[in-house]
Amino acid sequence: MIIFVLLFLLLTGQQQETNKQDNARITLYTDSNQAIMIKLICDSSSNSSTVIEFPENSLQTVVSGWASDELSVVAKGNRLFLRLLLDKSGFFDVIGSSDKLYRLYIESVKEKPDLSVKIEFAQKQPQIKITAVELVKAMRMGVVLDGAKVIRYSNDPLYEMDGIKFYALYSYTYGFYLGYILRVENHSKSSYEIDVTRFRSDGLLLVGTTTYQLPPGQKGYVFCVFYR
Repeated sequence: MIIFVLLFLLLTGQQQETNKQDNARITLYTDSNQAIMIKLICDSSSNSSTVIEFPENSLQTVVSGWASDELSVVAKGNRLFLRLLLDKSGFFDVIGSSDKLYRLYIESVKEKPDLSVKIEFAQKQPQIKITAVELVKAMRMGVVLDGAKVIRYSNDPLYEMDGIKFYALYSYTYGFYLGYILRVENHSKSSYEIDVTRFRSDGLLLVGTTTYQLPPGQKGYVFCVFYR
């Protein structure tokens, strides 16, 4: 039942993390026109900052319309340390040492803020005709195929039951294919079997996983490809 509900939620559009460092949410940078959302909680009494790591040697310029009493910003190397002091949302631009522009969108939230975010470049390769198996390989390696549309989802659980949580991380639209990357976390006290043979849905072509047995406290990844 968990598999049927999971795929139903996935295909009806329910909406992004891998590992402060191992717990950082990883987001892919495609171009400066796509803003990267950063969720912060307004708490002027706290000394805790959210860490943003950029794929640069250092940061050159911070372009911000924020006042110092609205947003605390500290730059160290290729990292920014942000602390929201006023309950508001807005854009925030950063230029790296490579002259690349990164547009961030600071969103004020009441719960589940980002603690650490790592920005990575999306790998690209020439457009070719591929099979569903090759698309699964590309998703597993984090490769963005030329011509593919990648959507990053929120970090809220897609489905959870008995200590097992499923998260939708990314969707890949490429040609006639629609692929999804899911993260599975085992918060129960027993091992969980990821049985790909139980995944059933109209248009489902292929399901792959990084592991078939998920011990307590561990996480794995599932890759689904649909014909759209």
